[in-house]
Amino acid sequence: MQKLGENLRKIRKSRNMSVEQVAKEIASYSSIASFERGQSLLSLDILINLLDRLNISITEFLNLAEISDRSFSKQYREFALAAYSEDMNSMENIVNDLEKQTNFDHVQEKLTYLNYKMLLSWTNQEFKLSQNEEEFLLNYFWNCEIWTDFDNTLLCHSINIFNSENIVIFCKELMKNI
Repeated sequence: MQKLGENLRKIRKSRNMSVEQVAKEIASYSSIASFERGQSLLSLDILINLLDRLNISITEFLNLAEISDRSFSKQYREFALAAYSEDMNSMENIVNDLEKQTNFDHVQEKLTYLNYKMLLSWTNQEFKLSQNEEEFLLNYFWNCEIWTDFDNTLLCHSINIFNSENIVIFCKELMKNI
């Protein structure tokens, strides 16, 4: 997590702000200085308040710090490039590799795999979702209380799987979160 602290320091300095200015009424000087050196962590609410003072969102902050699942990002880029160049073999290989790597007991991993599989199924019926996979997705959406960008994308990719009545209901739920 040292990278987060280093990133906070870079942003703070780029704004010509001292640690004291950023910390004022949010946290102690020593806690921020220690965080910037990678020696300690900050609570999420303190970090969000500091970022707000620096006029940067938590998403931007994490993106600038390059905090992400690198293997997922790499796979996504490879899949997008293969789709753009209509390289079906590469797309199939990515989905097949993902199937081998996926822990299907982990909901998010399973959803990620199904997302890729659905995209590939648009052009290759061999990758059509099974009845169990469709039911899993349907149950997932029915139980979704907080819709994230990932859920939105997943719903868009599954539009041809569900009947129009379910799609309308899910879209209404999704719109409540916008």
